[in-house]
Amino acid sequence: MTEEMLEIMRGLRSAREAIMWWKKVLGGRFAEVEEYLIPCPGKAARQIPCPTTGITLRVCETDGHYLCFPTGEEAEDAPDLCLKWEHVQAWRLDMDRAEEEARKIKQDNRSQEHKEMNRPESETGAKIIGDFKVIRIPGQKDINLGTRYRARALLRFIYCQLKQTGTTKFYIEEMREQFNASGTGKTAGKQWKSDRIREDLFRHKKREFDLLFETLDKAAGYYRMKI
Repeated sequence: MTEEMLEIMRGLRSAREAIMWWKKVLGGRFAEVEEYLIPCPGKAARQIPCPTTGITLRVCETDGHYLCFPTGEEAEDAPDLCLKWEHVQAWRLDMDRAEEEARKIKQDNRSQEHKEMNRPESETGAKIIGDFKVIRIPGQKDINLGTRYRARALLRFIYCQLKQTGTTKFYIEEMREQFNASGTGKTAGKQWKSDRIREDLFRHKKREFDLLFETLDKAAGYYRMKI
């Protein structure tokens, strides 16, 4: 979760609205907060956006159903709708969870930044900057993974695993199982499924991949980390 998204959520902390309203307000960013929405038991939203015109409709309960109708100057611009409970149930943001997760992420980032500041350069002279956002290799153009979160999460995981075992070589299948079992996959947004590490996870970054890894046996998925 980004700090920008957290600020948007804070501005909506008092909202108690139907899912249709949340989707309209958040637009393409709805997916980023969907998991933080929780139902308000027994509470119906006071208004919903018309699914065809987007005009705000007032919600009124009648005979176990919910009549949704436009008001004011827009009264003739949208049809009345008769909806069921699941369409008008109010939802709110679980801000306690969001704030706690944001706090943990911030702490983890600070801890990682401290480690990176004190990390020695590798034997090849590579220097890791800012939680693997940039890898600087002498004589080469900087490897910038600042906008490639999944590739960065994978690189960080493999690097740390190999440091712990004291080796530089690994099988991609074995590393993928460890990555998914560790929970890092969920943090990155989804589980790591592909074994085409160069073609999929480092798509459009093949030059960078070849600077970071040596392919020892492509068929067997056997690689060596260079940094």
